[in-house]
Amino acid sequence: MSNEGTCREPSGDATLSWEALANHVEAFVNAWESGDDVPALADFVPEGPAAIRVLVLAELIKVDLEYRWLHRNQPRLIEDYITDFPELARGSIPCDVIYEEYHLRKQAGDNVNPRDYLERFAEQKEELGRILGVESPYVTTALFAGRKKAKVDVGEQLDDFDLLVQLGKWAFASVFLARQRSMQRLVALKVSAERSDEPQALAQLDHPYIVRVFDQRVLDDRDLRLLYMQYIPGGTLHTVIDRMKQFPLAERSGRTLLEAVDQALEERGELPPAASGLRRRLAAMTWPEVVCWLGSRLASALDYAHRQGVLHRDLKPANVLLTAEGQPKLADFNVSFSSKVEGASPVAYFGGSLAYMSVEQLEAFSLAHDRTPDSLDQRSDVYSLGVLLWELLTGRRPYPDASLENGWSGALDQIISVRQAGPPATLLDQLPPGCPRSLGELLRNCLDPDPMKRPATAGDLARELALFLQPASESLLRTPPKSWRQRIRRFTLPAVMLLAIVPNLLAAWFNY
Repeated sequence: MSNEGTCREPSGDATLSWEALANHVEAFVNAWESGDDVPALADFVPEGPAAIRVLVLAELIKVDLEYRWLHRNQPRLIEDYITDFPELARGSIPCDVIYEEYHLRKQAGDNVNPRDYLERFAEQKEELGRILGVESPYVTTALFAGRKKAKVDVGEQLDDFDLLVQLGKWAFASVFLARQRSMQRLVALKVSAERSDEPQALAQLDHPYIVRVFDQRVLDDRDLRLLYMQYIPGGTLHTVIDRMKQFPLAERSGRTLLEAVDQALEERGELPPAASGLRRRLAAMTWPEVVCWLGSRLASALDYAHRQGVLHRDLKPANVLLTAEGQPKLADFNVSFSSKVEGASPVAYFGGSLAYMSVEQLEAFSLAHDRTPDSLDQRSDVYSLGVLLWELLTGRRPYPDASLENGWSGALDQIISVRQAGPPATLLDQLPPGCPRSLGELLRNCLDPDPMKRPATAGDLARELALFLQPASESLLRTPPKSWRQRIRRFTLPAVMLLAIVPNLLAAWFNY
């Protein structure tokens, strides 16, 4: 799974909270991997605040359980952790931790029975009975599955690649600008310890707005996977959004996009390209036009992928790269599901980023709901693109971040509840000056909790967005409810009859 949380401290920032969680888990994994000694879990638990401490503790326990039961034969039970950390007993034990212990014990060959768990945790009997009572494919609840970290640095040579500059770093994967020696070319090299079918999914895709993946190599001696792909130097939409927030709504334009691209190029030691027709057109666009221009291209890329049987399922600004010209390229199908990859299962690649997940994807992610990952379809990606474009258009996400007061499960349930209620009634009040209200309504439709009420396909959304770049056509097809055109449409038949009869009556009178 690949997740970027929307959770935050009551008085903190969501991104910082998530990074803190990732850092603690990463450090704990490194401690387990670095030697034969068993690391002390307490050394990796933050002091506070309480909500963050409990959330991190739950994830660390999942990691500890996995290593102890599956790798070191030094098993522990949840009760042992309660002895060390009494705060776990102050409320109900997180069901995802109980669920994790149950399945890890089964994998280790231990004789476990769901009824034993109903007796051990009687206060949570109802929920546990539902999630443990039916044998189904095990999907880990750990937020950082596939945890082994790729330990590589700039300056190293990995197989055929010289690592030149680190372009991005996540908890368990890194992306480098690398030189491929055999081909004498620059590539973007993603190094991770995980195994997935991302290359097989991307190998099917050949589209101008999707990053081209060349191939992958697996280094068995270091347990690393190298995925090398087209190098896109202009940064990501995440950096664009960060830069955009520095300007008032009315001052954002196509130049804002180009300035963010040029800044990314400068940071990589590259010069902006010479003035081109595309850059001149972008510079002249209003910000709503820029959003429609980017959105129509991303939607067309998604539509192409969907028609090849590939769902993305992890759309977010950081996964949209920009060329030096400002063209968007959709990347990171790491948690995608392809119906055409032999043996592929929606469960195996299920993940995503919470802030951009559709309602149904969140429900499939939660143990409290019966929805399964294989029930998701292309409209889930349409929802995620709607969230992304709304944030790009207004500088804020359509839904507030969740609180961690009730732990991870409580935060997830809160997110689901808020999104099931649909976009807030005041959502369109966030539109920037000069933005067509119909554009806001289109994006709001993408956020409908009922998939049937969203655009049916990403291709439909692409055409709708492209229409906003043709003002004359857009004004004809989307007339305001009280406009004179709309009034005339109510009397179309009488108007046609009148126009047909009156000239004939005048001609008859003239002849008479």
